[in-house]
Amino acid sequence: MVAWEPPHRLVYLWHLMFDRADAAEVEVSFAPEAEAATTVTIVHRGWERLGAEGPVRRERNRQGWDGVTGPYRQACAAAAP
Repeated sequence: MVAWEPPHRLVYLWHLMFDRADAAEVEVSFAPEAEAATTVTIVHRGWERLGAEGPVRRERNRQGWDGVTGPYRQACAAAAP
């Protein structure tokens, strides 16, 4: 873990099935909005360090995020008052 600052943000290295030296960095931040609402921002960065392999891995991970964020939005919407 790179940073853990509850309840505001979490930063960690992402290197699933790759060497830690080739990790990208993920930052998830939480910002309170109106009553009972929070904005969640996810930034996945560091792809340029991977040279020619960076765009390929970025696209693979974009597809993975699409598979996570859609159900997350649905769960949040279902739980909203």
